[in-house]
Amino acid sequence: MKQMKRILALALFAVVLAGCTGQPSSSSSSVTVQSVPSGDSSSEAEAQPEGYQVDPDYDGQDIPVDFSNLSAKDMEGNALDASIFSDYQLTVINVWATYCSPCLKEMPDLGELSEEYADQGVQIIGIVGDVINSDGTISDSQMEKAAQIIEQTGANYLHIPMDLELYLSDLGVNLYAFPTTYFVDSEGKPVGNGIVGMIPSKEAWQAYIDAHLDAVEQAAKA
Repeated sequence: MKQMKRILALALFAVVLAGCTGQPSSSSSSVTVQSVPSGDSSSEAEAQPEGYQVDPDYDGQDIPVDFSNLSAKDMEGNALDASIFSDYQLTVINVWATYCSPCLKEMPDLGELSEEYADQGVQIIGIVGDVINSDGTISDSQMEKAAQIIEQTGANYLHIPMDLELYLSDLGVNLYAFPTTYFVDSEGKPVGNGIVGMIPSKEAWQAYIDAHLDAVEQAAKA
């Protein structure tokens, strides 16, 4: 039975690998920014770049993921847990794949933002999602490819390879496309909705980060 669950999980993951998408899901022609629970939608709207809007009725086709029970390893095989969030008010978790061109287009901006927000209580973490072999082991060749991409794009922040254990967690259950981005607090608890699809500019990234950081700060004051 355990082996059957593993096979089914890997089969479902193959569907995710085919789901690389280029832009956030929206029924309108403009890009829609998912609302976050800051309590003041008007201030959120002001924080968005020109041409962006907050949709308070967006139901978040992606589901916020709780990372408070994180158990994983970094690219060098060092064990990680939810303590990696504790020194930051907000962590941006960007799930990407080596074959996904929209994912790779985001990474130079994320590399710059990681440095620019480091003294504002914000960190960025990448999770590389296509390093699993069909038997559930980690592919050395894919890991090497991921490391090369990280170096080439300047995305010099923490990256976590998605192993089978991580895929069988809430992350894998709710993941259906690359890239997908989640926001969590210092405990790894979700902040607002995640974002499915590529965020098209550094300015747009800043707007998302600032809005979610504001939500965390407002929650702390409540």
